Amino acid sequence: MVYFTARWADATQDWITAFDAEGRQVLIRADSEHGIAANNIAPHEQPTPTETDVKTEAERRILSIYPIWKQINILREGGPATVTMGDAIDAIRITSDGLCVALPLDYADDVNW
Repeated sequence: MVYFTARWADATQDWITAFDAEGRQVLIRADSEHGIAANNIAPHEQPTPTETDVKTEAERRILSIYPIWKQINILREGGPATVTMGDAIDAIRITSDGLCVALPLDYADDVNW
């Protein structure tokens, strides 16, 4: 079994870089039997995102701003920081809920948040 990874060309030949079953890198001429087979492989298609993917991204974004330890400290102290934190988390959750309706392929892109 050979795992194809990349195709490139030098001045004289088209090449395909691959790895064999033992993990060794091999070079294959694109016009060889294996090279022709590699050209018939379907292109990679990005999997359709799920609601779980979007919720995981929302969690990542919340925790990047307010890690759990910081959330606990703010809740213990109370005051206006609690409202600010709640508003920021609510904004991310609302955006997440909206993204779950359409599930764009680039759901993790900052432009969506």
